[in-house]
Amino acid sequence: MEFADLSEHEIAAIQHPHTLTARHNIAQQMGNQGRYAEAEKEFRKVWDIERRPEILGEEYPDKLRTRFWLVKILDGINSRNLQNC
Repeated sequence: MEFADLSEHEIAAIQHPHTLTARHNIAQQMGNQGRYAEAEKEFRKVWDIERRPEILGEEYPDKLRTRFWLVKILDGINSRNLQNC
């Protein structure tokens, strides 16, 4: 995610754990609705922030949850692609 045009306050808001949780939940619902491409894109954005230790630290607990759901969404995409063959 590019932050070049954002203020420090806006960057802090984007990287706040509550914001990431909300974005994760939205992506999860997209996946539950079968909107896999949208869900994947949002999970990747969340993961891009969560994986950086300088933002949330090494022990941020939701890293694993986001990775799990990203894999689940990718599995859904692959399953759908196999059914269309």
